[in-house]
Amino acid sequence: MRVGLIGRTHWLRDTGLLVSDRGHEISFLATAPAAPDAKVGVAELRAFARERDIPFSDDLRVSHLSLEADICLSVNWTTVLRQPFLALFSNGILNAHAGDLPRYRGNATLNWAILNEEKEAVLTIHRMVEALDAGPIALKKRRPIGPSDDMTTLSAWLDDMIPAALVEALDGVADGTLRFTEQDATIRPLRAYPRKPEDSRIDWRDAAEKIVRVVRASSPPFGGALTRMESGRQVVIHRARVHQPDHDFLAVPGQVCFAVAGNPVVATGDGMLEILECADDENAKREILSSLRNRLL
Repeated sequence: MRVGLIGRTHWLRDTGLLVSDRGHEISFLATAPAAPDAKVGVAELRAFARERDIPFSDDLRVSHLSLEADICLSVNWTTVLRQPFLALFSNGILNAHAGDLPRYRGNATLNWAILNEEKEAVLTIHRMVEALDAGPIALKKRRPIGPSDDMTTLSAWLDDMIPAALVEALDGVADGTLRFTEQDATIRPLRAYPRKPEDSRIDWRDAAEKIVRVVRASSPPFGGALTRMESGRQVVIHRARVHQPDHDFLAVPGQVCFAVAGNPVVATGDGMLEILECADDENAKREILSSLRNRLL
């Protein structure tokens, strides 16, 4: 089939590689400026297209491209597409959405799923319509979210699953075996809105379990959970866990209490939390533990 690619990130590039490997023709590639945490941006996608002589655009209007394709695949596109564009492709546009439709629509859906204590991650492949994440569903891929899973492990799962699921759906369209299911209108959608780095700032008055979820939901490839010392130094936390002390204690939330195997243990609103990994790991931990008078804010 003649396939158009629209979107961003290494997931779009890797989807393109798999599309080519399966014998499909890539008719064009359209992208947009990458998010700060992206592994692959406009320059890398332009190089990918140039190496394979694929018409390329980094203009959201893509009006200068020849859009002759049977189907289009979308990963992390930045806008809701309108009907004139959707109608260009006889088999529509298939989108990879890292959320359980029809419930989780919108942005940062896996981050929100961790914060919302969901038990599984879901990748949905659906046909795009002129409404956000509302089109008929082609297939779903599921993965349990365990207590130690974070955005690092879930993003690694998506690295493999997004290209594979999109091409599975593409092949199903090509051979006529793929069936679409309309979204269940009785399920009330949950609109997930974008998250900014500052949204991952820790409030030490919260319960330890809640703080751990904030850390898990902001781990790499995202920027990490934020806190700061009284000196003003910002600390970026990548991994943490609830700590169960062997004693009762009196402490203000944010109080640095002691260390376990070199890891700072900090009082929270209902208990203690052990900081396992920081962005600047050894120096940050050493400064946090330099005095038991230290507090994190």
